[in-house]
Amino acid sequence: QQQQQQQQHTIRDSRNLAFTFASGELQGRDVVLCNLEGCRVFLLDRVGALHCHGLHHCEVLVGAVASSALLYDCCGCVVTLAAKQLRLHDSREVLLHLHTLSKPVIERSSRILFAPYDLSYTDLDEHWAEAALGQPATSHGQEGDGVAEWSDVQDFNWHRRQASPNWRVVPLDLRRLPLQLDIAQLSCGTPPPALLDLERCLVCMAQTSPPQAEELQEVLKVARPAGQGGESCVHQQRLSSQDEF
Repeated sequence: QQQQQQQQHTIRDSRNLAFTFASGELQGRDVVLCNLEGCRVFLLDRVGALHCHGLHHCEVLVGAVASSALLYDCCGCVVTLAAKQLRLHDSREVLLHLHTLSKPVIERSSRILFAPYDLSYTDLDEHWAEAALGQPATSHGQEGDGVAEWSDVQDFNWHRRQASPNWRVVPLDLRRLPLQLDIAQLSCGTPPPALLDLERCLVCMAQTSPPQAEELQEVLKVARPAGQGGESCVHQQRLSSQDEF
């Protein structure tokens, strides 16, 4: 059990706090986020697996997940991550900026939004190489030929031929500008995340159906229009391996 704790970092039972980890601080350990509300979590490093349970109105940004990202009971969150696999269960109103090597899976979830991974920071390329995550999408959301894996979502609770009403790919005109983070600038305090990105993108849920695979190929070729710039600073709370709960 002690060895398992050394290989895992847990953040739990927190409200309106920010947690920031820079390159080399996690070193491939699994990360568990549990029972967080109004929190920002910056994992600008390579992690093993990511487990999220009971996140409400949180913002999570992860550099590279070497295996799977599993999310349960999340509501009103914006999550940016790159992983080999994503599974989302029992969640509602979650915006995912995503890169995966397999089709994302959702189950018992609704109002879920998908957009391409758009995060950059120092050492990102190194972390992706260590996690064997392949190549990121371009700034216009393309990932090689055809439809990227992040957008080929499997809804385990929808078995009809029609498209699932539970998820959407965010249209280009609603996507945020790419995020460029500097770990040194994440120390100035701000309130909990406003999650305006999520509120803006939820309007696309009013569409009658999400883009189909063949339609998405053409959508992703359209140039992305300019969006609103500027990023908030966050309060930085550094944690070491002794701070695990």
